[in-house]
Amino acid sequence: MRYIFVDFEMNPIDGSYTEEKKICGSEIIEIGAVMLNEKFEEISYFKKLVKPQFNSQIYKKWEVFTGINTEMVIDEQHFEDAFKEFIKWCGNENYEIYAWSNCDRSQIIKEMKLKKFENNEASEYMLNNWIDFQKIYGEIVSEEKLVSLENALSACGIPFYGRKHDALCDARNTSLLFAESKINDLAKMVKDVKNTMYHKEQWITLGELFNFEQLGFSFS
Repeated sequence: MRYIFVDFEMNPIDGSYTEEKKICGSEIIEIGAVMLNEKFEEISYFKKLVKPQFNSQIYKKWEVFTGINTEMVIDEQHFEDAFKEFIKWCGNENYEIYAWSNCDRSQIIKEMKLKKFENNEASEYMLNNWIDFQKIYGEIVSEEKLVSLENALSACGIPFYGRKHDALCDARNTSLLFAESKINDLAKMVKDVKNTMYHKEQWITLGELFNFEQLGFSFS
């Protein structure tokens, strides 16, 4: 069994494409993924920029957000060819694919419909074996509210790897959290981190109290 972790960065479809926006509001401009083996070790990675079809530019807001600008994607493949390359990298079977939340799976389905992507056994296998790890994480640590990837890592005491909103970095961070969930007790890790933070807060409070007393304030 192999474990694949994927993340997409998107750019909005231009407002002039009114009918297209009804089907899919954004287009994928970057695919990032890592693959783990049965020992939860990274054995391969995939990183590819994608040229949008229904927008001639990457909007400034999303350029700042993702670090991707129009010049970077001008000579890249459109979605159909880029997604085929990604599917080929994943392989035909014997893997589970994970993402942080179910948004990326929804994006794929909508974009395939918009661009009339010819579905096949390989893409069907991918969609049928797609797992929302954000949901699984919440169940493991008994957290009812949705948690950001950054906060989930922080709650477990795991440093965030790389740049936020870089598709490969986000995919790799998800894989690191997954590996920890298989090797260690995430619920205990979160509890230990919370206890550590609690004691730090208590220490700060006592330290502040000591400083006040040195200044002549009385709390008795």
